[in-house]
Amino acid sequence: MFLRCTNCKFQSSDLSLKRCPNCNGFLILELDKIPSELVVEDKEVGIWRYKRFFPKISSRISLGEGKTPILKAIKLSKELGLEVYLKNEGLNPTGTFMDRGSAIYISFLKDIGVKEVKCFTTGNFGCSIAAYSSKAGLECEIFVHEKANHFKLLQMVWFGAKIKMGYDKLIMNEKNLITQADPLFIEGLKTQMYEVFEYFKEEIPDYIILPIGSGANIYSFFKAYKELSKIGQIKKKPLFVGAKPNSEAAKTFIDLDPSFLYCESLIKEIKREDMFIEEVASKEEMINSMSIFAREEGLLVEPISSIALSVLYKIRKKQLIKDNSRVLIVLTGSGLKEIGSIVLLNKRPIKKIKVGHELGFTKLKILELLKEKSMSGYELWKKLKEFNINIKLSTLYEHLKELEELNLISSNIQIIKNRKTNIRSLTSFGEKYLETFKRIEQ
Repeated sequence: MFLRCTNCKFQSSDLSLKRCPNCNGFLILELDKIPSELVVEDKEVGIWRYKRFFPKISSRISLGEGKTPILKAIKLSKELGLEVYLKNEGLNPTGTFMDRGSAIYISFLKDIGVKEVKCFTTGNFGCSIAAYSSKAGLECEIFVHEKANHFKLLQMVWFGAKIKMGYDKLIMNEKNLITQADPLFIEGLKTQMYEVFEYFKEEIPDYIILPIGSGANIYSFFKAYKELSKIGQIKKKPLFVGAKPNSEAAKTFIDLDPSFLYCESLIKEIKREDMFIEEVASKEEMINSMSIFAREEGLLVEPISSIALSVLYKIRKKQLIKDNSRVLIVLTGSGLKEIGSIVLLNKRPIKKIKVGHELGFTKLKILELLKEKSMSGYELWKKLKEFNINIKLSTLYEHLKELEELNLISSNIQIIKNRKTNIRSLTSFGEKYLETFKRIEQ
């Protein structure tokens, strides 16, 4: 096995390399000897059933990732006049396809004696790396986008990761940071396509639609296709459809921000084979698709997953897909990870909780006081004065209303001295929020 550069002729047997030392291009793992067929180890679990297609790895850092189901979308198929199938990657351990890449990569790093891993993230990638680093006993440091979903940030913290808020182009180009486009990470991601082949055999879908963030995932499908095609397992040529957010959607759903690591050179390899088309979708189209998945197929998916359906509607309307074509949508992440950020029904956003200062000094002090003791609004008002926070009583009640809407505090009517008094208490989520805030390095 060796690494080859996608831009120049560089090759190396050093599998620990991340980028080409000559041109800084992306490196891809090539197999010296590919088995004559897709050999599946039945005694293994999940992605490890394909271990003959991986580099030799002694460590086995696994949380049970892989072997996610493929479901026929009955209602969507009828509506669109197509055979639509859904691969639910949200059923991986941390609710994202990235667990496949994390399992292989962290296992490899464990093998070569790495003690600490570092990465940058907008959300899911950091959650996955943090979870597998925890399992492997590795220290984990994560640079987090300042607009990252708080609920995903909370996951990283509870997995024991060391969090640093914010990153820029300088951080993103650091050679010691692991990324989704690193060769060993892609090796884990490609197992999705192996499972697609196992399910469909020679009748693989005509179109495979999935989101483009970094570009690494859609490339992993193409890489697996090339491997299976080379040994004669696949004779049909599918078309890979990249679903991208427009600029407004990218800003709204930060996990879809394509600016931080768009692997253009990897996408070019697919384009050279005439196997790639691209389409964009808006925020409104994505949220509508989330609702359709929930109402018609019973699946709660992330925005990054719903964009694939939005794009399918658009290319079908443009008559770029023939009637009765077989289409596979890859649902890359679970909507349960976004349940605190987006209300799927009625298309209304929930107020987002961000980190620390974005909640406001007064609200943070209210939470701290309620952690010490549950009390009435009037008691809180007097307590705040002790800390030189002089606000109107009506303003305090506005703060309390907002904190209750965010599920950080609760209220309970109690009888005190023969009078009904509304007592505020910190919720368990409020306690976790405070703990998260204290553990984050600003």
